[in-house]
Amino acid sequence: MLFRSVTISITDGNEIITITVVVDSNGDWSSTFDLSSLDDTQLTVTALETDAGGNTDTDVATFEKQSNLPILTIDDPLESDNIVNADEVSTVTVSGEGEDGLTVSFVVTDSMSNTVPGSALVSGTTWSSDVNLSTLVDGTLTITATEPDGIGNEATASQIGRAHV
Repeated sequence: MLFRSVTISITDGNEIITITVVVDSNGDWSSTFDLSSLDDTQLTVTALETDAGGNTDTDVATFEKQSNLPILTIDDPLESDNIVNADEVSTVTVSGEGEDGLTVSFVVTDSMSNTVPGSALVSGTTWSSDVNLSTLVDGTLTITATEPDGIGNEATASQIGRAHV
């Protein structure tokens, strides 16, 4: 049976977006939907197909919408004074806040582009990891952190400190 049109309705339980599309001669159709007005929650998609004779067929599917970035911060200052000295360089604590259960990956980079990577699991709302920065040169240090949420959203944060070793 060749369908003439498909009416797609997407709802978050509060608001409904509805678009009707024409089916081509091969029975194919496509459309783009702006879901920005719908809440981040489980969405229900209903497709109502209608053929030239007025006969209908319905299909329903659900998916999760999550467009908010996870929370991610890096504590400031680094090592209480934002300076990593010779006594601290072998055990520098990099910490911050994030979303419980997610993993924060970070890289500490010096002015010569040397790097030291690290990671930590967020517990509650905090994360923390000790890293050895003795391979980095004196000067400005940049910490860049990322926290992916597993569904394609990734928070980023950065912090600048100084090293004097």
